[in-house]
Amino acid sequence: MSSSSRVFAIVQREVRDQFRDWRITLPIAFLTAVFPFLIGYVSSQVVQFVQSFDATIIAESLIPFFLLVVGFFPVTISLVIASESFVGEKERRSIEPLLSSPLEDGELYLGKLIAVMFPPLFGAFIGMGVYLIGVFREFGFVPNLPLTLLVISLTISQAFVMVSAAVVVSAYATTVRSANLLTSFIVVPMAFLIQWEAIVMFWGDYLDLWWIVLGLSVIALLFIRVGVSHFNREELVGQEFDTLNLRWMLTLFKETVVGRAGNVIEWYRIQIPDAVRKLRASLVVMAGLLLGAWWLGYHLAGTFKLPADWVNLDPAGFGVAQQEGLLSLVSTEMVFLLWFHNLRATFLGSVLGMLTFGIVGVLVLLLPFAVISYLMVPFLAAGVPVWKFLLGLVIPHGIFEIPAILLLGAAVLQIGVELATPSKGESIADGMVRSVGEWAKIMIGLVIPLLLAAAIMESLVTPRLAVWLLGQ
Repeated sequence: MSSSSRVFAIVQREVRDQFRDWRITLPIAFLTAVFPFLIGYVSSQVVQFVQSFDATIIAESLIPFFLLVVGFFPVTISLVIASESFVGEKERRSIEPLLSSPLEDGELYLGKLIAVMFPPLFGAFIGMGVYLIGVFREFGFVPNLPLTLLVISLTISQAFVMVSAAVVVSAYATTVRSANLLTSFIVVPMAFLIQWEAIVMFWGDYLDLWWIVLGLSVIALLFIRVGVSHFNREELVGQEFDTLNLRWMLTLFKETVVGRAGNVIEWYRIQIPDAVRKLRASLVVMAGLLLGAWWLGYHLAGTFKLPADWVNLDPAGFGVAQQEGLLSLVSTEMVFLLWFHNLRATFLGSVLGMLTFGIVGVLVLLLPFAVISYLMVPFLAAGVPVWKFLLGLVIPHGIFEIPAILLLGAAVLQIGVELATPSKGESIADGMVRSVGEWAKIMIGLVIPLLLAAAIMESLVTPRLAVWLLGQ
């Protein structure tokens, strides 16, 4: 048999067993048969309420949002199937025949993954169909084809992310209970994402939601890559207990951060250059993304224009109020406030990056560049030369802050790279601890000092230079 035939055989076996189990089919049947009618009743009441205020635009946006919710709930319930795909069979002692078969580890993993996608998508699509029929009978509403394709794509991409993450958890958990608890944390960020998608839908800008589909697809592929790369049947059978070995983690973390350095000077001379060299490829990618964010902000400034008087420069330069506003930033207290703000933003970006293979974390770090280029356009329209804007408002602290963002973004991206492309014989825990150690070296050795220097310049130098240059 070919590799694809062996994977298909696993899929057939798993799907057949799933639909034989009433504990799986009954909840899915309930969600697909009852839940859409419940949401349909709620949506009819909400739509009638907003229509009573002649808010037809809101009503038109509510129906696609409720359609997305109808597709989301069967996926969340079906995560139980994905979370026990490996560890459940291990507890039931039914996985031994599969593990003793001539299947490759990757074939076994992909077969399980594809099979557990059937119940959530089956329930989601049936439920969405039932809901659309009810909405048509109630309001005569028929979504256009692009909108329908968008909602279907969002449902599929969200399902792939949640299920692929749950299968990774199942492959490394030792009990069904622990797998279910860990899988429940997958639902929380997806629920927040649904809320954000609702805001975009209410604005009526559906085109932007395709970027979410693209991002979710990339994250799902990375989760699949992690699962296939790290899956090992011997470890699946051999691991019996979930233990949090803090001593081992701290030892490995210390070895990664400190290395062979005996003091701070040796650490900066040996460890920091070595850490930066490992980020060469990620630094190139991050630099390209920064340029892309700058272009995006400039482009959006032409699409979403600020009021013409937003930058109101007197012919003689800055007015008294403008100068006082800038000079109010000049204080030692403001240095520490800016430093703390930047540290908080970089830490948030790092945490989000560790949970999303660097993707969301990098987006947080790119946001300031898009905002600066967006705000630059009205200054140019007011007659301020580009060099004055950059030299007066960006460069003084940017010479420290931009390298810090580049280094931190590259370190966050590298965490995702290390997870998706593990070293031979290295587990997920080993790779994660080492990656966080490399991130800590960059953060402690370079990013924190650079951000402190940037905060000093941004508070004590940039306002004075801006008043002098822009006041000409």
